Order: sequence, then structure tokens, then C-alpha cells
Amino acid sequence: MFADKDGAAGCAAELQKEHYKTDWHRYNLKRKVADLPPVTAENFHLRVLAQKEQVGRATVIVILAKRLPTNG
Repeated sequence: MFADKDGAAGCAAELQKEHYKTDWHRYNLKRKVADLPPVTAENFHLRVLAQKEQVGRATVIVILAKRLPTNG
């Protein structure tokens, strides 16, 4: 059985390999390099959703800006 710093646990090397391929694991590696604590899977999921929402809002703003008439 293993448990890594992300909180993932399992009993087979295959599970560990699969975990290492996840965006969550890579995100926590980047946090480690920046001397930040790891985030849980739930917290990571919430951060991803928030980021997607921000990108969606930015896309809408760009589309609307392109549709506005210019004075000139």
C-alpha cells in the first residue's frame, strides 16, 4: 500500500502510475517547487472549474467587443 503527498492511496503499482499521469499530480508538483502545500483532489477540481468559468467569461467579453460598432 502507498500514500503520496496528494493523499492518493492504493495497493498496486499500476494505480500509482495512473495517479502520476493526472493533472492533479502535476499541479501539486508545481506547487511543491513553489514551496506551496499540496491541494486535495476536491480542491483541485473546484480550481479547474473556476478557471474554466473565468476563461468562458473572457471569451464572451472578446466576442462582444468585436461586435460593438466603432465610432469613426
